[in-house]
Amino acid sequence: MSNSTNNESKPHAKRRGGVITEATLTGLRAALNGMTPREKGAEKAAQALDWMYRWGWTTSSVIATLAGTGRNSALAARLAKNGWAKRQPIRIVSSFHLTPTDILSITPEGVAELVALRGELPFSRQGSVSKRVVKKNVTHDLLVQKLTLMYMGRWPGSENEDLPEGYGPVTEFTTAHQLGEATLGEKIPDAIWCTESGHMLAIELELSPKYGRELDQFIKGHLDLQRRATDPVDGLVTFFASPDTAERYARAMSVGRRVQEWAYDKMRREWWPLPNAPKIELDANFITYEIVLPRAAR
Repeated sequence: MSNSTNNESKPHAKRRGGVITEATLTGLRAALNGMTPREKGAEKAAQALDWMYRWGWTTSSVIATLAGTGRNSALAARLAKNGWAKRQPIRIVSSFHLTPTDILSITPEGVAELVALRGELPFSRQGSVSKRVVKKNVTHDLLVQKLTLMYMGRWPGSENEDLPEGYGPVTEFTTAHQLGEATLGEKIPDAIWCTESGHMLAIELELSPKYGRELDQFIKGHLDLQRRATDPVDGLVTFFASPDTAERYARAMSVGRRVQEWAYDKMRREWWPLPNAPKIELDANFITYEIVLPRAAR
């Protein structure tokens, strides 16, 4: 029997359970992207710490997706073991395929490590670096994180998800945690996405549909975001669980629709329609898109 001269299939080194071929080594080098394993591990840790810092909290599954390890939560466990992340057990009931068993938030030691790895923080924040976890909002807030990864092309099975009008994939984002607390009557979106085309889009996820005054204020708040003098957004993208709700919002935000303004009476602790104030008429410059949640997000 003649010996094979195919170098690609020739064993390169022995290991338990088989051999490492040259093709395997080529794949490993590509995965490391020119980094050493230690450098690659540090970069994955930096991505996870940056994500936690910007969103206020996250889950092991999101960190695993960031690291490209599927459902393997080894990175989350390492962050917690090093004292860079705090794990908080949680149980939620959701109609979506979201069943996190724990919440991870960055610690002061994690913030110091992020500075050591990246040289600076993505933004400065007064007070606690983590966000208080409100259990009833976990499904909503986690879905916003998942949608952000999906439209960045980072969530498995979401490669074909794209925004309207050829905006392209999301290349950068700003979280509600970064934007800070809203003042009375001000609208803070769930996130702001910057797309490949350079557009800035306010993002909203509406799992609990609004009506009446709350819907008027939702529309007015986003109209203000598009009309503000500094860093105006180019449009509003709203995600819905129900096609019927998406259609109702589309009608409410259509050209020619007149929106009532409201004022808060501190003495009575009630909202009242502003007297003698003309309703705001929406025009074609108010850009909105209504999207039913993609299957991969459910």
